Amino acid sequence: MKKHFPNKVVHGGLLQLGQNNNGKYTADYSASINPWPPETGWKPDFKRIKDYPDDTYTELKEEISTHHGVKTENISVGNGSVEIIRSLFKAVLNPGENVLTERHTFGEYRFSAELAGASCSHDPATPHRLRVICNPNNPSGKILSASEILAIADDCSEKGIMLYIDEAFMDLADRDESVADCGYENVIVSRSLTKSFAIPGLRIGYGIGSPSVTKKIEAARLPWTVNFLAESFAVSAIRNYDRLEESRIKIRTERDYLCNGLEKLGLEYHPPSANYILFSTGILSSELTQKLLEKGFYVRNCTSFGLPHSIRIAVRKREDNERLLEALRECLP
Repeated sequence: MKKHFPNKVVHGGLLQLGQNNNGKYTADYSASINPWPPETGWKPDFKRIKDYPDDTYTELKEEISTHHGVKTENISVGNGSVEIIRSLFKAVLNPGENVLTERHTFGEYRFSAELAGASCSHDPATPHRLRVICNPNNPSGKILSASEILAIADDCSEKGIMLYIDEAFMDLADRDESVADCGYENVIVSRSLTKSFAIPGLRIGYGIGSPSVTKKIEAARLPWTVNFLAESFAVSAIRNYDRLEESRIKIRTERDYLCNGLEKLGLEYHPPSANYILFSTGILSSELTQKLLEKGFYVRNCTSFGLPHSIRIAVRKREDNERLLEALRECLP
C-alpha cells in the first residue's frame, strides 16, 4: 500500500512569492518578525564551522536553564520551534491517536500529527492523547493567562493527557503569561528566538518539559540540526533577553496605530496581544491579498487557517504602516 503524505503547511515570508514580486520592493507583512530586535553583541567565530556542533548543546542549555530557572535535563533544542513540534509529536503519538487543537491555529500541529499517523480534533469531547495550545494564538493573537493554562494543565493531568504550549510569540506579547517554568510532568512548553530576535535565517527554538519527555524529543531530533552559528547567536541572545522590553514598547505603539487605522477603515479585528493583527476583510482575503501585493505589500492570507475572509498583518515601523493603511483604503470596495 502506498504511504499517504499530507500536504505541507502554508507559511508567510517574502521568499514564498518566488518571482511574483518581479524584483520590486515589497513590504513583508506576512511574517511577524520583530522590527526592533535588540543588539546582542554576537560575534560569530567562522573558524568553528569546520567542526561539528556539540549535539548535546550544553552551553546553550545552560543559558536557557539560567534564564528560565529550570534544569538542563528539562531542555531540548531544535532548528526553530517547529522541530520541537515535529520531534515531540513523533516521540509521543501513536498511529490512530488524536491531538486536540484550536480550530484556527498554526498549521504545523495538524501536519506533525498526521506525519505521526495521528489526527487533529477541535472537539474536547473527542478522546485525545495530546492537547495543544498556542499562546498567544496564531493568527488571532488571543492570549490566555498563566492561571488559565495551569488550570487546563491540572485537568489534563487528571485525565492522563499531555499538554503542549507553544509560546513562540510570548516574548513579544503585552504581558508575560509564560508557564515555561511550571514544572508539571504533563506539560511541554516551546519557545522561539526566530520572531523576537529577527533571525528566521538562523532558526533556533527550544522546549522545556519533564526529563522523560525531553529525552524522547532529543532522541527523535536528527543530530546536529542546530548549527554552530545558530547556537552561538542563541547564547548571546538569551543573555540579552531583558532588552526585548524596548521592542515590546515600540510594538505596542505601532500596533495601536494600526488598530486605530483599521477602525477608521471600518475593519473589524481581533484584540491583539503581540506583534500581529488578525482582521476581517469583508471580501475574499485572496482578492485583497493580490490587490495589496500589486501595491507592494505582502500580507498573510488566512485561508490556510480556515479563515477565507481574514488577513493577518505584522506590526512594522511607522513609515510602512502608514503606507499599508493607505493601500488598504485604496483596495477596499
